[in-house]
Amino acid sequence: MNESQEHMVEPVIEDSPLIRTSPYEQQYDGRGYPQNAASGELTRRSRRAMNDVLATVGVCVGVDADGQKMTINDRCRPSFDRAKLDSITTENGIGLVLDSADMMLLNLASMFTVGFRQKLQVCETFGVPFRCLFQD
Repeated sequence: MNESQEHMVEPVIEDSPLIRTSPYEQQYDGRGYPQNAASGELTRRSRRAMNDVLATVGVCVGVDADGQKMTINDRCRPSFDRAKLDSITTENGIGLVLDSADMMLLNLASMFTVGFRQKLQVCETFGVPFRCLFQD
C-alpha cells in the first residue's frame, strides 16, 4: 500500500441521514402485491370511525365487530311527528312556488332590459338618433 491509500477513510453508512437503517422489510401478499399491515390497520380504524359518526347521525345502521346491529342512542335521533312533517312539506311547496315566480319575473324583467340595451347599441353603432328607440 502506498501512503495515499493509508489515509483514505471508509465512509460510515450509519451516520448518513439519507440511508434508512430500520429493520423494515416490504411484505407481499399471495398475488405478489406489496402490502403494509400498519397502513391497512389505520385505514380500517379510520373507516370504522367514519361509520360510527354516520350511525350516530342516523345516516346508516351501525354494525359491531360481531356483525350485530348496534343500537342508536335515541337522544341523537331526531323525532318527527306527523304535524311537523306536514308543516315541512307545506313549507317546501311554498318555497318552490315562490322560487318559480321569482325566476319568471326575473326572466321577464331581463328580456326588457336586454332588448333596450340592444336597441341602444344599434343606435350608437349606426348613428341613429336616440328618439328613434321609442318610435316603433
